[in-house]
Amino acid sequence: MKILKWFLLSLLAFTLLLGLYLTFWFDLNDVKNNLINKVAAETGRTLEIKQEIGWSLYPDLALTLAEVSLSQPQGLPGPAMLQVTKAEAAVALWPLLQQQIQLKKLRLDGVEIFITEQGKLNSLSGLTHNTTSDKTESSKSGTAASNNPYLNQLQLDELELSNVLLSQQKAGKTNQINLQHFSLQQFQPGKAAPVSFHFNMPDLLDIKGEALLLWLQNQQQLQLQQLQLTAELPGQNIQLQSALQLDMAQQQLQWQIEELQLKNNDGNSGNSKGSGTVALNYSGKKPAATVQLTLDQWQLQTAENNSSEHNNNPKTTQPDLSFLQQLDLQLNLQIQNLQLNKLQLNNNRLQLQNQGGLVQLTKASAELYQGNITAQGSLDARKTMTSYQLSSAASGLDILQLLKAAADMNLLSGTAELNFNAKGQGLLPDDLKTALVAQGQFKVTDGAINGINIPAQIRSARAALKNETAPDTAEAKKTDFSSLTGSFVLANAVLENHDLQLAAPLLRLSGSGNANLQTEQLDYQLKTALVNSLKGQGGKEKDELANIEIPLKISGTFAKPKYQLDTKALFNQHLKHKVDEQKDKLKNKLLEKLGGG
Repeated sequence: MKILKWFLLSLLAFTLLLGLYLTFWFDLNDVKNNLINKVAAETGRTLEIKQEIGWSLYPDLALTLAEVSLSQPQGLPGPAMLQVTKAEAAVALWPLLQQQIQLKKLRLDGVEIFITEQGKLNSLSGLTHNTTSDKTESSKSGTAASNNPYLNQLQLDELELSNVLLSQQKAGKTNQINLQHFSLQQFQPGKAAPVSFHFNMPDLLDIKGEALLLWLQNQQQLQLQQLQLTAELPGQNIQLQSALQLDMAQQQLQWQIEELQLKNNDGNSGNSKGSGTVALNYSGKKPAATVQLTLDQWQLQTAENNSSEHNNNPKTTQPDLSFLQQLDLQLNLQIQNLQLNKLQLNNNRLQLQNQGGLVQLTKASAELYQGNITAQGSLDARKTMTSYQLSSAASGLDILQLLKAAADMNLLSGTAELNFNAKGQGLLPDDLKTALVAQGQFKVTDGAINGINIPAQIRSARAALKNETAPDTAEAKKTDFSSLTGSFVLANAVLENHDLQLAAPLLRLSGSGNANLQTEQLDYQLKTALVNSLKGQGGKEKDELANIEIPLKISGTFAKPKYQLDTKALFNQHLKHKVDEQKDKLKNKLLEKLGGG
C-alpha cells in the first residue's frame, strides 16, 4: 500500500509541476513563431496563426488553433492554399510518457483547400516530389514506417472533419468537392474501426457512406469492410454494398461491388440491380482502371426528354470531357434490359477502352425488336470540340416497332436490315442533328407502307379521269410489298435518298427525296407503275393504266405524313399513252393494207 501511495503522490506531483511549468514558464507563442519561421525557411510560404494557441492539461494534453492559413507558393496568385477555421488535438498524457502515441481527439472544422496552377507552377510545388528517386526513397521509407514501433502503437479515439472544401482551378474552370463530415472512432492498427463520411460535388453528386476501416500496417494495406454507400445523382439514386482494399506498397486498389441498386428519383419504373469489380493501378504516370459491371436493367433519358423546363432552356456549353485525358480505362458492361428513352434493348454487351482521352468502342451488341445490332466506334476528347465516329449493322429488325419507339411514327412495317457509317463533332443535342454526317443502306422485306393504299389511290384517279365514281371499298390504308431497298446520306440534318426501289405483286415503285431531321418535314417523290392488272385489290384482269408511271408526292411531317397523287401529270401520261396506242393501231392497219396490196 505504501508503494501505491507513493506512486500516486509522485504522479500527482509530476502533473502539478508540469502544469506549473506550462503555465508560468513555457510560452506556446515561441512554438508558434518557431513553426512559422520553419515553414517560411523550408517552403518559402507564409504560415499564419492569427489567434493565440490554446491548451489544456486535464484530462488530456490538448492544443487548440484558430484562423490558420498557408499561402500559395511565391509567384502563384489566388487565395491561400490552406485555411483552417479551428483545429483541436488532444493526446493522452501517460501513454506519451511511455513513448506511445494515443491521440484522443483530432478535430478540424472549416477547412478550405484551393489548388491552382500557372504554367509549371502549382499549389503543391515545393510540397511534393515526383522523381523516380523520390519514389524509391518513399517506398523505402514506407517499408520502414510499416516497422515503426511508434506507429504500430498509434491509437486514435476520435477523428472529426467537418466543412472541408476542396477547390481545383484549371484552365479558368473551378471544380469543387465539399466534405461535409468525416468521422473515425477508436482507430488502431490491426483492428477494425467504424468510419462514416458525407461529401458532394455541387449539381453533380452527393455521397454518404459508412464502413469498418482496417489498417494492416505491416502489409501496408488499408481496407474498408462492409462499405455501404448512398449516392444521389441528377435523376438517379445509387446504393451499394461493397468491400475495398488499398495496397499502398503496390499502389493498387481493388473494389468488390457485392450489390448495386439504381433507382430513379421520379419514382417511375426502371430500378436496377447489379454487381461488379473495379481495379485501379496508380503506380504509372496515369491511373489505369479496369471496370466490370453487370446490371439486370437500366433506364436512361436523353437531355431533351428529361423535363419541359430543360427543353425550354437547352444547354449551349459543350460537355467537359477533359478528365478522360487523366486516366486509362477498360470497361466491360453487361445490361440485360436497357431502355433508352422509348427504345428497348435486351442482352446488351459493351466493351470500351480509354487511353488519354481517346475512347475506343471495341465491341457493342444488343437485341432490338426481334433483331440484332452490333456497333464499333471511337470518341476523341483530346480537343475542346469532341469528335466521334460510329459504324453499325442491324438485321432482323421489326421496323414498325422501332419507328414507333424512336420517332413515334408508323410509316413502315416489315423486317429490316440496316448498316451505316457516321461521324460528327460536338455532343449537344443540336450538334447530333446538324453536325452528324452519315451514309448507309437499308432493306425491308415482307412489309407495308402504312397510311396509303396506292392501288386504291390509282383506282380513284382512274375514275376521276373517266368522270366516274370511285368504288367504295373498306380496304386498309396500306400498300403491301415484298421488298423495299435503298441507300441514304445524312448531312446538315437532312436525310436524302435517291434510289428507293419497291417491289410488290402488282406494283413497281421508285422514289427520291429528303427528310429534314431538324424541322421533321418530308419532301419525297414516288413514281409507281402497275403490273398488268389490279386483280386481288379490286381491279380487273387487264388495266388500261398498266406500266404507266404514276407520280405520288409525300409531304407533311414525320408524325403526320401527307400523300397526294399528281392527277395532272397522270392525265398527261394517260393521254400520251392513248395517243401512242392509236398511233400503233394506225401503223398496224397501214402495214396490213400495204402487205395485202
